[in-house]
Amino acid sequence: MTRIKHGRRGPPHPASMKMPAPGEVAVFRVVAEVISVLDYTKGFAHTDLVAC
Repeated sequence: MTRIKHGRRGPPHPASMKMPAPGEVAVFRVVAEVISVLDYTKGFAHTDLVAC
């Protein structure tokens, strides 16, 4: 059996990343309409959908 060597997994370490220029950054707001609430008191992995 031949092993395949994989490269480094995951994103690069933050210290190795350069600071982006203001024009390279996108800022946006997300407003939830429905969220899923996990409630183990009602059983294993019981979820309820809640409108916001």
